[in-house]
Amino acid sequence: MIKRNISMFLLTLFVPEMAHSASVWEVQNSINDKIQNVIDTKDMTPSDISIYLNRLTETVAFRTTDISKENTIAAPIAIENNEATWSQEPDIELVPLELVLSNLSIQMGANFHVSLRLAQKDPGARVLIIRSGNLSLEELKTLADERLGEGIITKEDDAYTAHLPLFIWQTGGLQITEGDNLFLDQSVGAFIANSGALIIRGGSIASNNKPNNKLNEFKPFITTALMGYTQIANAKLSDLGFEGYRALKGVSFSSSAFFAPLGASFIKSSELDQVGSVELNGMAGFEFSQNIVKNSVNNGMEVRQSSNINISHNVFLDSGNHGIKISDGSFQIGISQNAVLKSNGNGIFMSDGSNVIDVSSNVIAQNKRTGLGVQRVACLDAAKNLIASNSGNGISIEQSFAIDLLENEIVTNKVGTKISDRLDLGEFTLSSNKFIANGVGVTGSRATGISFVENDFSLQFPRVLGGELGQYTNAFLDALDAQETNFEIPKHQIETGLTEINLPVLAIDRCMERKVM
Repeated sequence: MIKRNISMFLLTLFVPEMAHSASVWEVQNSINDKIQNVIDTKDMTPSDISIYLNRLTETVAFRTTDISKENTIAAPIAIENNEATWSQEPDIELVPLELVLSNLSIQMGANFHVSLRLAQKDPGARVLIIRSGNLSLEELKTLADERLGEGIITKEDDAYTAHLPLFIWQTGGLQITEGDNLFLDQSVGAFIANSGALIIRGGSIASNNKPNNKLNEFKPFITTALMGYTQIANAKLSDLGFEGYRALKGVSFSSSAFFAPLGASFIKSSELDQVGSVELNGMAGFEFSQNIVKNSVNNGMEVRQSSNINISHNVFLDSGNHGIKISDGSFQIGISQNAVLKSNGNGIFMSDGSNVIDVSSNVIAQNKRTGLGVQRVACLDAAKNLIASNSGNGISIEQSFAIDLLENEIVTNKVGTKISDRLDLGEFTLSSNKFIANGVGVTGSRATGISFVENDFSLQFPRVLGGELGQYTNAFLDALDAQETNFEIPKHQIETGLTEINLPVLAIDRCMERKVM
Protein backbone atom coordinates (compact mmCIF):
# COMPACT_ATOMS: atom_id res chain seq x y z
CA MET A 1 0.00 0.00 0.00
CA ILE A 2 1.46 3.32 -1.05
CA LYS A 3 2.08 5.75 1.80
CA ARG A 4 -0.28 8.73 1.70
CA ASN A 5 1.20 12.09 0.90
CA ILE A 6 2.05 13.94 4.12
CA SER A 7 1.11 17.25 2.59
CA MET A 8 -2.37 15.97 1.76
CA PHE A 9 -2.68 14.71 5.32
CA LEU A 10 -1.91 18.15 6.66
CA LEU A 11 -4.56 19.59 4.40
CA THR A 12 -7.26 17.09 5.32
CA LEU A 13 -6.46 17.51 9.00
CA PHE A 14 -7.97 21.00 8.90
CA VAL A 15 -10.02 21.13 5.65
CA PRO A 16 -11.35 17.60 5.09
CA GLU A 17 -13.73 18.56 2.27
CA MET A 18 -10.76 19.57 0.10
CA ALA A 19 -9.02 16.22 0.41
CA HIS A 20 -9.51 15.17 -3.21
CA SER A 21 -9.37 18.51 -5.00
CA ALA A 22 -6.49 20.37 -3.39
CA SER A 23 -4.00 22.02 -5.72
CA VAL A 24 -0.28 22.00 -5.06
CA TRP A 25 -0.52 25.58 -3.85
CA GLU A 26 -3.23 24.65 -1.38
CA VAL A 27 -0.92 21.92 -0.11
CA GLN A 28 1.81 24.51 0.41
CA ASN A 29 -0.57 26.87 2.20
CA SER A 30 -1.73 24.04 4.43
CA ILE A 31 1.84 23.30 5.51
CA ASN A 32 2.59 26.96 6.10
CA ASP A 33 -0.61 27.49 8.10
CA LYS A 34 0.07 24.47 10.28
CA ILE A 35 3.58 25.71 11.07
CA GLN A 36 2.26 29.21 11.75
CA ASN A 37 -0.21 27.78 14.26
CA VAL A 38 2.72 26.55 16.31
CA ILE A 39 4.69 29.77 15.93
CA ASP A 40 1.66 31.73 17.16
CA THR A 41 1.23 29.55 20.25
CA LYS A 42 2.62 31.92 22.86
CA ASP A 43 2.15 29.61 25.84
CA MET A 44 3.71 26.56 24.22
CA THR A 45 5.29 24.21 26.76
CA PRO A 46 7.58 21.21 26.28
CA SER A 47 4.60 18.89 26.66
CA ASP A 48 3.10 20.50 23.54
CA ILE A 49 6.00 19.18 21.49
CA SER A 50 4.66 15.63 21.39
CA ILE A 51 1.21 16.85 20.32
CA TYR A 52 2.62 19.03 17.55
CA LEU A 53 5.10 16.54 16.16
CA ASN A 54 2.71 13.62 16.35
CA ARG A 55 0.01 15.56 14.46
CA LEU A 56 2.53 16.21 11.72
CA THR A 57 3.86 12.69 11.49
CA GLU A 58 1.40 10.13 12.84
CA THR A 59 0.06 8.88 9.49
CA VAL A 60 3.22 8.70 7.46
CA ALA A 61 4.96 5.73 9.05
CA PHE A 62 7.58 7.83 10.78
CA ARG A 63 9.56 6.02 13.42
CA THR A 64 7.76 7.30 16.48
CA THR A 65 8.86 6.74 20.05
CA ASP A 66 7.19 7.24 23.38
CA ILE A 67 8.12 10.73 24.52
CA SER A 68 5.67 10.89 27.40
CA LYS A 69 7.92 9.06 29.83
CA GLU A 70 8.86 11.04 32.89
CA ASN A 71 12.44 12.24 32.83
CA THR A 72 14.72 10.70 35.38
CA ILE A 73 17.88 12.36 36.61
CA ALA A 74 20.72 10.27 37.90
CA ALA A 75 21.66 10.80 41.54
CA PRO A 76 24.93 12.61 42.19
CA ILE A 77 27.81 10.18 42.31
CA ALA A 78 30.79 9.88 44.59
CA ILE A 79 34.01 11.34 43.27
CA GLU A 80 36.60 8.65 42.84
CA ASN A 81 40.17 8.67 44.04
CA ASN A 82 39.84 11.32 46.76
CA GLU A 83 37.13 9.83 48.99
CA ALA A 84 34.94 12.91 48.58
CA THR A 85 31.17 12.33 48.65
CA TRP A 86 28.07 14.49 48.71
CA SER A 87 27.90 14.00 52.47
CA GLN A 88 31.12 15.96 52.78
CA GLU A 89 30.87 19.18 54.82
CA PRO A 90 29.82 22.08 52.55
CA ASP A 91 32.60 24.55 51.92
CA ILE A 92 32.51 27.83 50.02
CA GLU A 93 34.89 30.76 49.68
CA LEU A 94 35.79 33.75 47.55
CA VAL A 95 38.72 33.28 45.17
CA PRO A 96 40.31 35.52 42.54
CA LEU A 97 38.77 35.37 39.08
CA GLU A 98 42.20 34.46 37.72
CA LEU A 99 42.08 31.12 39.54
CA VAL A 100 38.87 30.19 37.75
CA LEU A 101 40.12 31.39 34.38
CA SER A 102 43.36 29.45 34.69
CA ASN A 103 41.42 26.25 35.41
CA LEU A 104 39.03 26.75 32.50
CA SER A 105 41.86 27.60 30.12
CA ILE A 106 43.29 24.09 30.53
CA GLN A 107 40.45 22.83 28.37
CA MET A 108 38.91 25.89 26.74
CA GLY A 109 41.89 28.08 25.88
CA ALA A 110 42.45 31.62 27.09
CA ASN A 111 41.13 33.90 24.35
CA PHE A 112 38.20 35.02 26.50
CA HIS A 113 40.21 36.01 29.59
CA VAL A 114 40.56 39.70 28.81
CA SER A 115 36.87 40.16 28.03
CA LEU A 116 35.73 38.42 31.20
CA ARG A 117 38.06 40.57 33.28
CA LEU A 118 36.72 43.71 31.63
CA ALA A 119 33.14 42.69 32.39
CA GLN A 120 33.78 42.50 36.15
CA LYS A 121 32.67 45.37 38.35
CA ASP A 122 35.85 45.51 40.46
CA PRO A 123 39.49 45.32 39.27
CA GLY A 124 40.29 42.61 41.84
CA ALA A 125 37.31 40.53 40.78
CA ARG A 126 36.41 37.53 42.91
CA VAL A 127 34.32 34.44 42.32
CA LEU A 128 32.12 32.50 44.74
CA ILE A 129 33.36 28.92 44.62
CA ILE A 130 31.50 25.87 45.93
CA ARG A 131 34.42 23.70 46.98
CA SER A 132 32.47 20.79 48.43
CA GLY A 133 29.01 19.69 49.43
CA ASN A 134 25.78 19.54 47.50
CA LEU A 135 23.94 22.83 48.06
CA SER A 136 20.52 24.17 47.19
CA LEU A 137 20.20 27.84 46.29
CA GLU A 138 18.79 28.59 49.75
CA GLU A 139 21.64 26.73 51.42
CA LEU A 140 24.18 28.56 49.27
CA LYS A 141 22.69 31.94 50.18
CA THR A 142 22.56 31.13 53.90
CA LEU A 143 26.14 29.87 53.92
CA ALA A 144 27.39 32.88 51.97
CA ASP A 145 25.61 35.30 54.34
CA GLU A 146 27.09 33.58 57.38
CA ARG A 147 30.67 33.13 56.21
CA LEU A 148 31.29 35.82 53.61
CA GLY A 149 28.84 38.62 54.35
CA GLU A 150 25.45 39.49 52.95
CA GLY A 151 24.87 40.65 49.40
CA ILE A 152 26.67 37.99 47.36
CA ILE A 153 23.41 36.06 46.85
CA THR A 154 20.23 38.05 47.44
CA LYS A 155 16.63 36.91 47.50
CA GLU A 156 13.36 38.71 46.80
CA ASP A 157 10.18 36.64 46.91
CA ASP A 158 11.10 33.41 45.05
CA ALA A 159 13.89 34.98 43.00
CA TYR A 160 17.59 34.70 43.87
CA THR A 161 20.25 36.91 42.27
CA ALA A 162 23.95 36.05 42.10
CA HIS A 163 26.05 39.24 42.25
CA LEU A 164 29.33 37.44 41.59
CA PRO A 165 30.34 34.66 39.19
CA LEU A 166 29.73 31.15 40.56
CA PHE A 167 32.28 28.35 40.16
CA ILE A 168 31.42 24.78 41.13
CA TRP A 169 34.55 22.80 41.97
CA GLN A 170 34.96 19.09 41.21
CA THR A 171 33.92 18.11 44.73
CA GLY A 172 30.99 20.52 44.83
CA GLY A 173 27.43 20.59 43.57
CA LEU A 174 24.57 23.06 43.14
CA GLN A 175 20.93 22.01 42.88
CA ILE A 176 18.18 24.20 41.49
CA THR A 177 14.72 22.75 42.00
CA GLU A 178 11.10 23.51 41.18
CA GLY A 179 10.20 27.04 42.24
CA ASP A 180 13.82 28.27 42.34
CA ASN A 181 14.53 31.18 40.01
CA LEU A 182 18.14 32.30 39.72
CA PHE A 183 19.13 35.56 38.07
CA LEU A 184 22.74 36.23 37.10
CA ASP A 185 23.65 39.89 37.56
CA GLN A 186 24.77 41.02 34.13
CA SER A 187 25.86 44.43 35.40
CA VAL A 188 28.72 42.95 37.47
CA GLY A 189 29.77 40.16 35.08
CA ALA A 190 28.12 37.15 36.77
CA PHE A 191 28.15 33.71 35.14
CA ILE A 192 28.22 30.01 36.11
CA ALA A 193 31.25 27.80 35.45
CA ASN A 194 30.82 24.17 36.46
CA SER A 195 33.53 21.56 36.90
CA GLY A 196 31.48 19.62 39.47
CA ALA A 197 27.75 18.92 39.37
CA LEU A 198 24.99 21.34 38.35
CA ILE A 199 21.57 19.72 38.68
CA ILE A 200 18.53 21.72 37.55
CA ARG A 201 15.20 20.04 38.26
CA GLY A 202 12.63 22.67 37.36
CA GLY A 203 13.12 26.34 38.13
CA SER A 204 14.89 28.83 35.91
CA ILE A 205 18.18 30.59 35.24
CA ALA A 206 18.31 33.92 33.41
CA SER A 207 20.20 37.17 33.09
CA ASN A 208 18.71 40.08 35.01
CA ASN A 209 19.40 42.12 31.85
CA LYS A 210 20.94 45.05 33.69
CA PRO A 211 23.51 46.60 31.33
CA ASN A 212 27.16 45.93 31.97
CA ASN A 213 28.68 49.41 31.85
CA LYS A 214 32.26 48.15 31.48
CA LEU A 215 31.61 45.76 28.59
CA ASN A 216 28.34 46.42 26.82
CA GLU A 217 28.26 43.13 24.89
CA PHE A 218 28.65 40.94 27.99
CA LYS A 219 25.83 38.51 28.81
CA PRO A 220 25.83 35.83 31.52
CA PHE A 221 26.37 32.23 30.44
CA ILE A 222 26.59 28.67 31.79
CA THR A 223 29.62 26.60 30.87
CA THR A 224 30.47 23.05 31.95
CA ALA A 225 34.06 21.86 31.54
CA LEU A 226 36.87 19.77 33.00
CA MET A 227 35.22 16.92 34.96
CA GLY A 228 31.87 18.65 35.35
CA TYR A 229 28.41 17.50 34.35
CA THR A 230 25.14 19.38 34.10
CA GLN A 231 21.68 17.82 34.07
CA ILE A 232 18.72 20.00 33.17
CA ALA A 233 15.08 18.92 33.10
CA ASN A 234 11.75 20.77 33.21
CA ALA A 235 13.54 24.11 33.44
CA LYS A 236 13.63 27.46 31.67
CA LEU A 237 16.83 29.16 30.56
CA SER A 238 16.71 32.62 29.03
CA ASP A 239 18.75 35.67 28.04
CA LEU A 240 22.12 33.89 28.23
CA GLY A 241 25.15 33.97 25.96
CA PHE A 242 28.36 35.99 25.60
CA GLU A 243 28.77 36.12 21.82
CA GLY A 244 32.16 35.81 20.20
CA TYR A 245 33.63 33.11 22.46
CA ARG A 246 32.98 29.47 21.76
CA ALA A 247 32.38 28.12 25.23
CA LEU A 248 30.52 31.20 26.46
CA LYS A 249 27.80 31.63 23.84
CA GLY A 250 24.94 30.43 26.02
CA VAL A 251 24.83 26.96 27.56
CA SER A 252 27.97 24.99 26.70
CA PHE A 253 29.52 21.62 27.49
CA SER A 254 33.19 20.81 26.91
CA SER A 255 34.91 17.49 27.50
CA SER A 256 37.96 15.51 26.46
CA ALA A 257 39.70 12.22 27.10
CA PHE A 258 41.97 13.96 29.59
CA PHE A 259 39.06 15.13 31.77
CA ALA A 260 36.38 12.47 31.79
CA PRO A 261 33.11 13.86 33.21
CA LEU A 262 31.96 12.56 36.59
CA GLY A 263 28.45 12.00 35.27
CA ALA A 264 26.23 12.24 32.20
CA SER A 265 25.04 15.64 30.99
CA PHE A 266 21.70 16.25 29.27
CA ILE A 267 18.93 18.78 28.66
CA LYS A 268 15.35 17.47 28.62
CA SER A 269 11.84 18.91 28.60
CA SER A 270 13.05 22.48 28.98
CA GLU A 271 12.56 25.85 27.31
CA LEU A 272 15.49 27.89 26.07
CA ASP A 273 14.54 31.41 25.02
CA GLN A 274 17.06 33.94 23.70
CA VAL A 275 19.97 31.71 24.63
CA GLY A 276 22.91 32.39 22.31
CA SER A 277 23.40 28.70 21.52
CA VAL A 278 23.56 25.26 23.10
CA GLU A 279 27.10 24.07 22.36
CA LEU A 280 28.76 20.68 22.70
CA ASN A 281 32.51 20.37 22.21
CA GLY A 282 34.33 17.06 22.55
CA MET A 283 31.37 15.35 24.22
CA ALA A 284 31.07 11.56 24.13
CA GLY A 285 27.35 11.09 24.73
CA PHE A 286 24.61 13.67 25.26
CA GLU A 287 20.82 13.68 25.11
CA PHE A 288 18.93 16.77 24.02
CA SER A 289 15.23 15.91 23.90
CA GLN A 290 11.74 17.39 24.21
CA ASN A 291 12.98 20.98 24.39
CA ILE A 292 11.78 24.23 22.89
CA VAL A 293 14.62 26.38 21.57
CA LYS A 294 13.49 29.76 20.29
CA ASN A 295 15.03 33.11 19.38
CA SER A 296 18.60 31.83 19.62
CA VAL A 297 21.09 34.57 18.88
CA ASN A 298 23.37 32.15 17.04
CA ASN A 299 22.80 28.48 16.16
CA GLY A 300 19.98 26.84 18.07
CA MET A 301 22.37 23.97 18.81
CA GLU A 302 25.96 23.36 17.71
CA VAL A 303 27.86 20.07 18.02
CA ARG A 304 31.64 19.99 17.45
CA GLN A 305 34.08 17.07 17.73
CA SER A 306 31.46 15.03 19.57
CA SER A 307 30.00 11.54 19.31
CA ASN A 308 26.94 9.53 20.34
CA ILE A 309 24.66 12.57 20.44
CA ASN A 310 20.87 12.24 20.42
CA ILE A 311 18.82 15.26 19.35
CA SER A 312 15.15 14.30 19.30
CA HIS A 313 11.60 15.61 19.77
CA ASN A 314 12.61 19.28 19.96
CA VAL A 315 11.26 22.45 18.38
CA PHE A 316 13.86 24.91 17.06
CA LEU A 317 12.24 28.21 16.14
CA ASP A 318 13.66 31.50 14.84
CA SER A 319 17.34 30.64 15.30
CA GLY A 320 19.69 33.52 14.52
CA ASN A 321 21.82 31.28 12.29
CA HIS A 322 21.34 27.53 11.72
CA GLY A 323 18.76 25.59 13.71
CA ILE A 324 21.15 22.67 14.28
CA LYS A 325 24.83 22.62 13.26
CA ILE A 326 27.07 19.52 13.29
CA SER A 327 30.77 20.04 12.53
CA ASP A 328 34.44 19.26 13.13
CA GLY A 329 34.37 15.51 12.65
CA SER A 330 31.42 14.75 14.91
CA PHE A 331 30.12 11.21 14.44
CA GLN A 332 27.29 8.87 15.39
CA ILE A 333 24.74 11.67 15.57
CA GLY A 334 20.99 11.03 15.65
CA ILE A 335 18.60 13.86 14.73
CA SER A 336 15.02 12.63 14.80
CA GLN A 337 11.47 13.96 15.10
CA ASN A 338 12.41 17.60 15.52
CA ALA A 339 10.69 20.64 14.05
CA VAL A 340 13.28 23.09 12.74
CA LEU A 341 11.48 26.22 11.63
CA LYS A 342 12.27 29.73 10.41
CA SER A 343 16.02 29.72 11.01
CA ASN A 344 17.94 32.64 9.52
CA GLY A 345 20.50 30.17 8.15
CA ASN A 346 19.98 26.52 7.26
CA GLY A 347 17.52 24.40 9.17
CA ILE A 348 20.11 21.66 9.76
CA PHE A 349 23.71 22.11 8.60
CA MET A 350 26.53 19.57 8.86
CA SER A 351 30.11 19.91 7.68
CA ASP A 352 33.86 19.37 8.10
CA GLY A 353 34.21 15.59 8.07
CA SER A 354 31.23 14.79 10.28
CA ASN A 355 30.07 11.24 9.64
CA VAL A 356 27.66 8.43 10.46
CA ILE A 357 24.62 10.66 10.87
CA ASP A 358 20.93 9.76 10.83
CA VAL A 359 18.43 12.53 10.12
CA SER A 360 14.95 11.02 10.30
CA SER A 361 11.33 12.06 10.68
CA ASN A 362 11.98 15.78 11.08
CA VAL A 363 9.92 18.73 9.86
CA ILE A 364 12.38 21.24 8.35
CA ALA A 365 10.50 24.23 6.99
CA GLN A 366 10.49 27.96 6.26
CA ASN A 367 14.21 28.40 6.86
CA LYS A 368 15.81 31.33 5.06
CA ARG A 369 18.52 29.26 3.39
CA THR A 370 18.62 25.49 2.88
CA GLY A 371 16.50 23.01 4.80
CA LEU A 372 19.18 20.30 5.15
CA GLY A 373 22.69 21.47 4.23
CA VAL A 374 25.48 18.89 3.91
CA GLN A 375 29.09 19.81 3.16
CA ARG A 376 32.10 17.45 3.33
CA VAL A 377 30.18 14.75 5.20
CA ALA A 378 30.44 10.97 5.06
CA CYS A 379 27.76 8.36 5.59
CA LEU A 380 24.47 10.24 5.95
CA ASP A 381 21.03 8.63 6.03
CA ALA A 382 18.22 11.17 5.69
CA ALA A 383 14.86 9.41 5.86
CA LYS A 384 11.18 10.29 6.17
CA ASN A 385 11.68 14.03 6.64
CA LEU A 386 9.26 16.72 5.53
CA ILE A 387 11.41 19.46 3.98
CA ALA A 388 9.14 22.27 2.89
CA SER A 389 9.02 25.94 1.88
CA ASN A 390 12.67 26.75 2.55
CA SER A 391 13.86 29.87 0.72
CA GLY A 392 16.86 28.09 -0.80
CA ASN A 393 17.31 24.39 -1.45
CA GLY A 394 15.35 21.69 0.30
CA ILE A 395 18.50 19.55 0.52
CA SER A 396 21.99 20.62 -0.55
CA ILE A 397 24.83 18.09 -0.63
CA GLU A 398 28.39 19.17 -1.48
CA GLN A 399 31.68 17.27 -1.52
CA SER A 400 30.20 14.32 0.36
CA PHE A 401 29.86 10.57 -0.10
CA ALA A 402 27.83 7.52 0.95
CA ILE A 403 24.52 9.40 1.04
CA ASP A 404 21.07 7.81 1.24
CA LEU A 405 17.97 9.99 0.85
CA LEU A 406 14.98 7.78 1.60
CA GLU A 407 11.22 8.50 1.74
CA ASN A 408 11.53 12.23 2.22
CA GLU A 409 8.81 14.70 1.18
CA ILE A 410 10.51 17.66 -0.49
CA VAL A 411 7.94 20.36 -1.11
CA THR A 412 7.91 23.91 -2.54
CA ASN A 413 11.57 24.77 -2.07
CA LYS A 414 13.54 26.84 -4.57
CA VAL A 415 15.40 23.65 -5.49
CA GLY A 416 14.31 20.27 -4.15
CA THR A 417 17.76 18.66 -3.94
CA LYS A 418 21.09 20.06 -5.11
CA ILE A 419 24.12 17.78 -5.49
CA SER A 420 27.58 19.15 -6.25
CA ASP A 421 31.17 17.90 -6.25
CA ARG A 422 30.08 14.35 -5.51
CA LEU A 423 32.90 12.20 -4.08
CA ASP A 424 32.87 8.73 -5.61
CA LEU A 425 33.64 6.81 -2.39
CA GLY A 426 30.31 5.11 -1.86
CA GLU A 427 26.78 4.90 -3.17
CA PHE A 428 24.61 7.97 -3.58
CA THR A 429 20.97 6.98 -3.62
CA LEU A 430 17.65 8.83 -3.81
CA SER A 431 14.94 6.31 -3.05
CA SER A 432 11.16 6.64 -2.59
CA ASN A 433 11.24 10.41 -2.15
CA LYS A 434 8.36 12.69 -3.18
CA PHE A 435 9.14 15.95 -4.96
CA ILE A 436 6.28 18.45 -5.03
CA ALA A 437 6.30 21.87 -6.71
CA ASN A 438 9.93 22.79 -6.15
CA GLY A 439 11.41 25.28 -8.63
CA VAL A 440 13.61 22.39 -9.78
CA GLY A 441 13.34 18.84 -8.52
CA VAL A 442 17.00 17.76 -8.54
CA THR A 443 19.92 19.79 -9.81
CA GLY A 444 23.61 19.03 -9.88
CA SER A 445 27.08 20.12 -10.86
CA ARG A 446 30.00 17.73 -11.12
CA ALA A 447 27.64 15.02 -9.89
CA THR A 448 28.17 11.43 -10.99
CA GLY A 449 26.99 7.93 -10.16
CA ILE A 450 23.62 8.83 -8.63
CA SER A 451 20.85 6.23 -8.33
CA PHE A 452 17.17 7.22 -8.52
CA VAL A 453 14.94 4.45 -7.17
CA GLU A 454 11.11 4.63 -7.06
CA ASN A 455 10.86 8.38 -6.47
CA ASP A 456 7.59 10.23 -7.06
CA PHE A 457 7.87 13.26 -9.36
CA SER A 458 4.19 13.31 -10.36
CA LEU A 459 3.60 16.72 -8.71
CA GLN A 460 7.03 18.16 -9.46
CA PHE A 461 6.92 21.15 -11.77
CA PRO A 462 8.01 23.28 -13.56
CA ARG A 463 11.33 21.35 -13.89
CA VAL A 464 12.36 17.85 -12.88
CA LEU A 465 16.15 17.99 -13.44
CA GLY A 466 18.41 21.03 -13.69
CA GLY A 467 22.02 22.14 -13.87
CA GLU A 468 24.38 19.58 -15.36
CA LEU A 469 21.77 16.91 -14.66
CA GLY A 470 19.41 18.66 -17.08
CA GLN A 471 20.99 16.76 -19.97
CA TYR A 472 19.39 13.58 -18.62
CA THR A 473 15.87 15.03 -18.49
CA ASN A 474 14.49 13.30 -21.61
CA ALA A 475 15.90 9.92 -20.68
CA PHE A 476 14.65 10.35 -17.13
CA LEU A 477 11.12 11.25 -18.25
CA ASP A 478 11.10 8.35 -20.71
CA ALA A 479 11.98 6.03 -17.82
CA LEU A 480 9.15 7.47 -15.75
CA ASP A 481 6.68 7.07 -18.62
CA ALA A 482 7.77 3.46 -18.99
CA GLN A 483 7.21 2.99 -15.25
CA GLU A 484 10.81 1.95 -14.76
CA THR A 485 11.61 2.16 -11.06
CA ASN A 486 15.35 2.77 -11.37
CA PHE A 487 17.34 5.41 -13.19
CA GLU A 488 21.13 5.84 -13.03
CA ILE A 489 23.13 8.98 -13.62
CA PRO A 490 26.19 7.27 -15.11
CA LYS A 491 29.58 7.45 -13.50
CA HIS A 492 32.13 9.54 -15.29
CA GLN A 493 35.44 11.16 -14.47
CA ILE A 494 35.06 14.57 -12.86
CA GLU A 495 37.74 17.02 -11.87
CA THR A 496 36.80 18.45 -8.49
CA GLY A 497 40.24 18.80 -6.98
CA LEU A 498 38.94 16.70 -4.10
CA THR A 499 40.02 13.25 -2.96
CA GLU A 500 39.36 11.04 0.01
CA ILE A 501 42.40 12.64 1.64
CA ASN A 502 40.42 15.86 1.95
CA LEU A 503 38.12 14.19 4.45
CA PRO A 504 39.40 12.77 7.74
CA VAL A 505 40.52 9.17 7.33
CA LEU A 506 38.50 8.13 10.36
CA ALA A 507 35.34 9.43 8.71
CA ILE A 508 35.95 7.20 5.69
CA ASP A 509 36.78 4.16 7.84
CA ARG A 510 33.71 4.55 10.04
CA CYS A 511 31.46 5.09 7.09
CA MET A 512 32.71 2.17 5.05
CA GLU A 513 32.64 -0.13 8.06
CA ARG A 514 29.00 0.77 8.64
CA LYS A 515 28.05 0.29 5.02
CA VAL A 516 29.33 -3.30 4.89
CA MET A 517 27.84 -4.37 8.23
